[in-house]
Amino acid sequence: MRNKKITLWTIIILLIIFLPLTIYATTMHIILANQKEENYNHEFKYNGNLYFYDENGNLLGKYTCASSMDNCDYALVSSKKDNSLNELESEEASIPVIANRFVFLKDGVEDSDKANILLYDLNLNRTIGKYQEVKDYGIGIDRDYYILKNEDDLWGVVSFEDGIVVNLPFQYDYIGLAGHVNSESNKVESNIFAVYNNKNWQLMDASGASFVEDIADNLIDYDNEYIIVERNNMVQVLNYYNQTLLENYKEVRFYKQYLMLLDINNQFCLYNINGMSAISKSYSINSLDDVEIVTEDNTIKISRNGKVEETIEI
Repeated sequence: MRNKKITLWTIIILLIIFLPLTIYATTMHIILANQKEENYNHEFKYNGNLYFYDENGNLLGKYTCASSMDNCDYALVSSKKDNSLNELESEEASIPVIANRFVFLKDGVEDSDKANILLYDLNLNRTIGKYQEVKDYGIGIDRDYYILKNEDDLWGVVSFEDGIVVNLPFQYDYIGLAGHVNSESNKVESNIFAVYNNKNWQLMDASGASFVEDIADNLIDYDNEYIIVERNNMVQVLNYYNQTLLENYKEVRFYKQYLMLLDINNQFCLYNINGMSAISKSYSINSLDDVEIVTEDNTIKISRNGKVEETIEI
Protein backbone atom coordinates (compact mmCIF):
# COMPACT_ATOMS: atom_id res chain seq x y z
CA MET A 1 0.00 0.00 0.00
CA ARG A 2 2.84 2.30 0.92
CA ASN A 3 4.58 1.59 -2.38
CA LYS A 4 1.43 2.48 -4.30
CA LYS A 5 1.23 5.82 -2.48
CA ILE A 6 4.87 6.57 -3.24
CA THR A 7 4.32 5.73 -6.89
CA LEU A 8 1.23 7.94 -7.06
CA TRP A 9 3.00 10.89 -5.48
CA THR A 10 5.95 10.38 -7.82
CA ILE A 11 3.62 10.54 -10.83
CA ILE A 12 1.93 13.67 -9.50
CA ILE A 13 5.27 15.40 -8.89
CA LEU A 14 6.52 14.48 -12.34
CA LEU A 15 3.33 15.80 -13.90
CA ILE A 16 3.69 19.06 -11.96
CA ILE A 17 7.26 19.42 -13.22
CA PHE A 18 6.98 18.27 -16.82
CA LEU A 19 3.41 19.15 -17.89
CA PRO A 20 4.05 22.92 -17.92
CA LEU A 21 7.31 22.32 -19.75
CA THR A 22 5.52 20.18 -22.33
CA ILE A 23 2.81 22.80 -22.83
CA TYR A 24 5.43 25.55 -23.14
CA ALA A 25 7.50 23.57 -25.64
CA THR A 26 4.45 22.76 -27.74
CA THR A 27 3.28 26.39 -27.70
CA MET A 28 6.73 27.68 -28.73
CA HIS A 29 6.91 25.09 -31.49
CA ILE A 30 3.58 26.27 -32.91
CA ILE A 31 4.58 29.95 -32.67
CA LEU A 32 7.94 29.36 -34.31
CA ALA A 33 6.36 27.21 -37.01
CA ASN A 34 3.82 29.93 -37.76
CA GLN A 35 6.52 32.56 -37.91
CA LYS A 36 8.66 30.47 -40.22
CA GLU A 37 6.10 28.75 -42.44
CA GLU A 38 2.83 30.68 -42.17
CA ASN A 39 4.02 34.29 -41.92
CA TYR A 40 2.65 34.96 -38.43
CA ASN A 41 2.48 38.76 -38.95
CA HIS A 42 0.74 38.44 -42.35
CA GLU A 43 3.45 40.34 -44.22
CA PHE A 44 3.07 40.45 -48.01
CA LYS A 45 6.75 39.76 -48.60
CA TYR A 46 8.31 37.33 -46.15
CA ASN A 47 11.23 34.92 -46.27
CA GLY A 48 11.41 34.76 -50.08
CA ASN A 49 7.67 34.38 -50.60
CA LEU A 50 4.67 36.55 -51.46
CA TYR A 51 1.68 35.88 -49.20
CA PHE A 52 -1.92 36.57 -50.21
CA TYR A 53 -4.79 36.98 -47.74
CA ASP A 54 -8.50 37.62 -48.11
CA GLU A 55 -10.25 40.57 -46.47
CA ASN A 56 -10.70 38.55 -43.27
CA GLY A 57 -7.01 37.75 -43.00
CA ASN A 58 -7.30 34.13 -44.14
CA LEU A 59 -4.35 32.87 -46.15
CA LEU A 60 -5.27 32.29 -49.80
CA GLY A 61 -1.87 31.02 -50.86
CA LYS A 62 1.71 32.00 -51.41
CA TYR A 63 4.18 32.35 -54.26
CA THR A 64 7.87 31.52 -53.95
CA CYS A 65 9.95 34.19 -55.68
CA ALA A 66 12.59 33.06 -58.13
CA SER A 67 14.41 36.40 -57.90
CA SER A 68 15.17 38.90 -55.17
CA MET A 69 12.28 40.30 -53.16
CA ASP A 70 12.89 43.71 -54.77
CA ASN A 71 12.04 42.26 -58.20
CA CYS A 72 9.11 40.11 -57.12
CA ASP A 73 5.72 41.79 -56.76
CA TYR A 74 2.27 42.35 -58.20
CA ALA A 75 2.27 43.08 -61.94
CA LEU A 76 1.32 46.59 -63.01
CA VAL A 77 -1.44 47.43 -65.49
CA SER A 78 -0.24 48.48 -68.90
CA SER A 79 -0.59 52.11 -69.95
CA LYS A 80 1.14 51.79 -73.33
CA LYS A 81 -0.69 52.98 -76.45
CA ASP A 82 0.61 53.55 -79.96
CA ASN A 83 -2.62 54.02 -81.92
CA SER A 84 -5.45 56.50 -82.45
CA LEU A 85 -8.02 55.00 -80.05
CA ASN A 86 -9.17 57.27 -77.22
CA GLU A 87 -8.59 54.90 -74.31
CA LEU A 88 -8.70 55.81 -70.65
CA GLU A 89 -5.27 56.86 -69.44
CA SER A 90 -4.41 54.82 -66.37
CA GLU A 91 -1.73 55.45 -63.81
CA GLU A 92 0.58 52.61 -62.90
CA ALA A 93 -1.33 50.39 -60.49
CA SER A 94 -1.11 46.81 -59.30
CA ILE A 95 -3.84 44.31 -60.06
CA PRO A 96 -5.29 42.80 -56.85
CA VAL A 97 -6.05 39.11 -56.36
CA ILE A 98 -8.89 38.00 -58.65
CA ALA A 99 -11.72 35.83 -57.27
CA ASN A 100 -9.57 35.00 -54.21
CA ARG A 101 -7.54 32.72 -56.46
CA PHE A 102 -5.72 34.30 -59.42
CA VAL A 103 -2.99 36.93 -59.36
CA PHE A 104 -0.80 38.62 -61.96
CA LEU A 105 2.80 38.76 -60.79
CA LYS A 106 6.12 40.07 -62.00
CA ASP A 107 9.24 38.13 -61.05
CA GLY A 108 12.67 39.35 -62.13
CA VAL A 109 13.85 35.90 -63.15
CA GLU A 110 12.81 36.54 -66.77
CA ASP A 111 15.78 37.35 -69.03
CA SER A 112 13.61 38.76 -71.81
CA ASP A 113 11.29 41.72 -72.29
CA LYS A 114 8.59 39.27 -73.31
CA ALA A 115 6.50 37.02 -71.07
CA ASN A 116 7.52 38.78 -67.87
CA ILE A 117 4.03 38.80 -66.32
CA LEU A 118 2.94 35.58 -64.68
CA LEU A 119 -0.65 34.50 -64.09
CA TYR A 120 -0.48 32.45 -60.91
CA ASP A 121 -3.20 30.15 -59.54
CA LEU A 122 -3.13 30.18 -55.73
CA ASN A 123 -5.27 27.03 -55.53
CA LEU A 124 -3.06 24.98 -57.84
CA ASN A 125 0.14 26.65 -56.62
CA ARG A 126 1.49 27.06 -60.13
CA THR A 127 1.85 29.50 -63.02
CA ILE A 128 -0.89 28.99 -65.61
CA GLY A 129 0.06 31.68 -68.14
CA LYS A 130 2.72 34.19 -69.20
CA TYR A 131 2.00 37.58 -70.78
CA GLN A 132 3.66 40.79 -71.88
CA GLU A 133 0.91 43.23 -70.92
CA VAL A 134 -2.25 43.27 -68.81
CA LYS A 135 -4.90 46.00 -69.11
CA ASP A 136 -7.74 46.83 -66.78
CA TYR A 137 -7.19 50.64 -66.98
CA GLY A 138 -6.42 50.90 -63.28
CA ILE A 139 -10.10 51.05 -62.28
CA GLY A 140 -11.26 47.74 -63.71
CA ILE A 141 -13.37 46.75 -66.68
CA ASP A 142 -17.11 46.03 -66.54
CA ARG A 143 -17.93 42.33 -66.17
CA ASP A 144 -14.36 41.92 -64.85
CA TYR A 145 -12.68 41.36 -68.20
CA TYR A 146 -8.91 41.62 -68.63
CA ILE A 147 -7.19 42.51 -71.90
CA LEU A 148 -3.93 40.59 -72.31
CA LYS A 149 -1.00 40.52 -74.72
CA ASN A 150 0.63 37.10 -74.88
CA GLU A 151 4.17 35.91 -75.59
CA ASP A 152 3.52 35.97 -79.35
CA ASP A 153 2.57 39.70 -79.39
CA LEU A 154 -1.11 38.83 -79.88
CA TRP A 155 -4.00 40.24 -77.85
CA GLY A 156 -7.01 38.53 -76.31
CA VAL A 157 -9.66 39.06 -73.62
CA VAL A 158 -10.14 36.80 -70.61
CA SER A 159 -12.33 36.58 -67.53
CA PHE A 160 -12.26 34.31 -64.49
CA GLU A 161 -14.87 31.91 -63.14
CA ASP A 162 -13.84 28.49 -61.84
CA GLY A 163 -10.80 28.93 -64.05
CA ILE A 164 -9.59 31.23 -66.82
CA VAL A 165 -12.12 31.85 -69.62
CA VAL A 166 -10.85 33.10 -73.00
CA ASN A 167 -13.57 35.42 -74.29
CA LEU A 168 -11.70 36.77 -77.31
CA PRO A 169 -8.95 34.46 -78.59
CA PHE A 170 -5.33 35.57 -78.80
CA GLN A 171 -5.26 36.38 -82.51
CA TYR A 172 -5.44 40.18 -82.75
CA ASP A 173 -2.80 42.87 -83.25
CA TYR A 174 -4.43 45.09 -80.64
CA ILE A 175 -7.51 45.24 -78.41
CA GLY A 176 -8.76 48.24 -76.43
CA LEU A 177 -11.84 49.94 -75.07
CA ALA A 178 -13.08 53.49 -75.63
CA GLY A 179 -12.54 55.53 -72.48
CA HIS A 180 -16.13 55.60 -71.26
CA VAL A 181 -16.74 54.87 -67.58
CA ASN A 182 -19.96 53.27 -66.35
CA SER A 183 -21.51 55.64 -63.82
CA GLU A 184 -22.83 52.80 -61.66
CA SER A 185 -19.85 50.43 -61.51
CA ASN A 186 -17.20 53.15 -62.01
CA LYS A 187 -15.44 50.75 -64.38
CA VAL A 188 -14.66 51.05 -68.08
CA GLU A 189 -17.63 50.03 -70.22
CA SER A 190 -17.02 46.73 -71.99
CA ASN A 191 -20.05 46.05 -74.15
CA ILE A 192 -18.01 46.84 -77.30
CA PHE A 193 -14.29 46.11 -77.81
CA ALA A 194 -12.16 47.89 -80.42
CA VAL A 195 -10.10 45.23 -82.19
CA TYR A 196 -7.28 45.97 -84.64
CA ASN A 197 -6.15 43.31 -87.08
CA ASN A 198 -4.70 43.24 -90.59
CA LYS A 199 -4.60 47.08 -90.65
CA ASN A 200 -8.34 47.39 -89.98
CA TRP A 201 -10.42 48.17 -86.91
CA GLN A 202 -13.45 46.15 -85.91
CA LEU A 203 -16.03 46.65 -83.16
CA MET A 204 -17.18 43.47 -81.45
CA ASP A 205 -18.58 42.15 -78.21
CA ALA A 206 -16.87 39.67 -75.89
CA SER A 207 -18.32 36.72 -77.83
CA GLY A 208 -16.63 37.89 -81.05
CA ALA A 209 -19.82 39.12 -82.74
CA SER A 210 -19.05 42.10 -85.03
CA PHE A 211 -21.18 45.23 -85.17
CA VAL A 212 -19.70 47.04 -88.19
CA GLU A 213 -17.76 46.43 -91.37
CA ASP A 214 -13.98 46.75 -91.17
CA ILE A 215 -12.81 50.31 -90.51
CA ALA A 216 -9.67 51.21 -92.48
CA ASP A 217 -9.48 54.75 -91.04
CA ASN A 218 -7.92 55.70 -87.72
CA LEU A 219 -10.49 54.88 -85.06
CA ILE A 220 -10.72 57.63 -82.45
CA ASP A 221 -13.81 56.86 -80.39
CA TYR A 222 -17.21 55.16 -80.44
CA ASP A 223 -20.35 54.60 -78.40
CA ASN A 224 -23.31 52.27 -78.95
CA GLU A 225 -24.50 54.15 -82.07
CA TYR A 226 -21.78 56.34 -83.55
CA ILE A 227 -18.12 56.10 -84.52
CA ILE A 228 -15.53 58.88 -84.69
CA VAL A 229 -12.71 58.33 -87.19
CA GLU A 230 -9.88 60.28 -88.76
CA ARG A 231 -9.86 60.21 -92.55
CA ASN A 232 -7.54 62.29 -94.74
CA ASN A 233 -6.38 64.26 -91.69
CA MET A 234 -9.95 65.32 -90.87
CA VAL A 235 -12.38 63.93 -88.33
CA GLN A 236 -15.66 62.34 -89.36
CA VAL A 237 -18.65 60.81 -87.59
CA LEU A 238 -20.16 57.59 -88.90
CA ASN A 239 -23.05 55.41 -87.86
CA TYR A 240 -22.86 51.64 -87.53
CA TYR A 241 -24.02 51.30 -91.15
CA ASN A 242 -20.82 53.04 -92.28
CA GLN A 243 -22.77 56.13 -93.35
CA THR A 244 -20.98 59.46 -92.90
CA LEU A 245 -23.07 61.83 -90.77
CA LEU A 246 -20.56 64.62 -90.15
CA GLU A 247 -17.25 65.29 -91.87
CA ASN A 248 -14.32 67.69 -92.19
CA TYR A 249 -13.92 68.61 -88.52
CA LYS A 250 -10.69 69.29 -86.66
CA GLU A 251 -11.84 67.60 -83.44
CA VAL A 252 -14.89 65.67 -82.28
CA ARG A 253 -15.59 64.26 -78.82
CA PHE A 254 -18.51 62.57 -77.14
CA TYR A 255 -20.21 64.33 -74.25
CA LYS A 256 -22.99 62.15 -72.89
CA GLN A 257 -25.50 61.84 -75.78
CA TYR A 258 -24.04 64.91 -77.53
CA LEU A 259 -20.97 65.72 -79.59
CA MET A 260 -18.41 68.45 -79.03
CA LEU A 261 -17.46 69.77 -82.47
CA LEU A 262 -14.55 71.97 -83.55
CA ASP A 263 -14.66 72.88 -87.24
CA ILE A 264 -11.86 73.93 -89.59
CA ASN A 265 -12.51 77.59 -88.72
CA ASN A 266 -11.91 76.93 -85.01
CA GLN A 267 -15.60 77.31 -84.21
CA PHE A 268 -17.00 75.17 -81.39
CA CYS A 269 -20.56 74.01 -80.76
CA LEU A 270 -22.34 71.32 -78.77
CA TYR A 271 -24.28 69.14 -81.18
CA ASN A 272 -27.28 66.85 -80.80
CA ILE A 273 -26.52 64.15 -83.34
CA ASN A 274 -29.93 62.51 -82.96
CA GLY A 275 -31.62 65.76 -83.94
CA MET A 276 -28.77 66.66 -86.34
CA SER A 277 -28.57 70.21 -84.97
CA ALA A 278 -26.48 72.38 -82.66
CA ILE A 279 -27.89 73.01 -79.18
CA SER A 280 -25.36 75.72 -78.26
CA LYS A 281 -24.03 78.91 -79.73
CA SER A 282 -20.73 78.94 -81.63
CA TYR A 283 -17.50 79.98 -79.91
CA SER A 284 -14.00 80.60 -81.22
CA ILE A 285 -11.46 78.32 -79.55
CA ASN A 286 -8.10 76.75 -80.38
CA SER A 287 -8.83 73.27 -79.02
CA LEU A 288 -11.65 71.35 -77.38
CA ASP A 289 -9.46 71.44 -74.27
CA ASP A 290 -10.43 75.13 -74.00
CA VAL A 291 -14.05 74.14 -73.31
CA GLU A 292 -15.48 72.77 -70.09
CA ILE A 293 -19.01 71.35 -69.97
CA VAL A 294 -20.85 70.62 -66.72
CA THR A 295 -24.33 69.12 -66.34
CA GLU A 296 -26.31 70.38 -63.34
CA ASP A 297 -29.90 69.28 -62.76
CA ASN A 298 -31.63 69.96 -66.09
CA THR A 299 -29.03 72.34 -67.51
CA ILE A 300 -25.72 72.18 -69.36
CA LYS A 301 -23.20 74.88 -68.49
CA ILE A 302 -20.55 75.68 -71.10
CA SER A 303 -17.36 77.50 -70.10
CA ARG A 304 -14.63 78.78 -72.40
CA ASN A 305 -11.14 79.19 -70.93
CA GLY A 306 -12.63 79.22 -67.43
CA LYS A 307 -15.44 81.71 -68.18
CA VAL A 308 -19.08 80.58 -68.25
CA GLU A 309 -20.47 81.42 -71.70
CA GLU A 310 -23.85 79.73 -71.79
CA THR A 311 -26.36 77.72 -69.76
CA ILE A 312 -28.65 75.46 -71.77
CA GLU A 313 -31.84 73.89 -70.49
CA ILE A 314 -32.28 70.26 -71.48
